[in-house]
Amino acid sequence: MGFIVITTIVRMITKLVVDVEVTTGEAAKAVSIAFALLGVALFTLLSFVKGTGVSSFLGLSALSVLAALMLCYSLGFKIGLRIPLLPAMIVAGLSTVVSAVALYLLKRVMNAA
Repeated sequence: MGFIVITTIVRMITKLVVDVEVTTGEAAKAVSIAFALLGVALFTLLSFVKGTGVSSFLGLSALSVLAALMLCYSLGFKIGLRIPLLPAMIVAGLSTVVSAVALYLLKRVMNAA
């Protein structure tokens, strides 16, 4: 049920931000690609940590890691929705926040019933 909520939110936010209608399949593809690219980035980071022994990222290096993760996540939306990178970053950020809130509220409603 969560994936359906997320793809619906991605469709709505894409329409609001870019004024482009996307299908549920395109939204699902974008979310899937975003998670796959994020997974690749995290495994690469884990491989770097294991190989070098560097296990803490502070200051500029922490910001660099976060920026790289956001870029990978946003590229999934760019590829899946076929929109420019900056709008894809906005869609990715907004849909993540709105989806998290929606899923939290949905869980609360389901538990209350």
